[in-house]
Amino acid sequence: MTSNLSELDRSKRAEYLAQEIAKKFGDTSQIDTYRRICEAHDRQVVYRAYREASDVPLSKIKKSRSALFIYLIRKYEGKA
Repeated sequence: MTSNLSELDRSKRAEYLAQEIAKKFGDTSQIDTYRRICEAHDRQVVYRAYREASDVPLSKIKKSRSALFIYLIRKYEGKA
């Protein structure tokens, strides 16, 4: 029963963070993508990538804030 509660908590945290990212990036149409990312990756890695992608001025971003965010997650997990 404890694992069900912790899984529920994790799911709620992932949902909240996905919504926060989508709003901050102005990309609510991609909420499902952000949700999957938040569920699949370590929360600390997601927060770090989110904070860093949010801090970069738009003028310095080549594609999109979302693309930068995904790149940073891959980089921090050694997949970039």
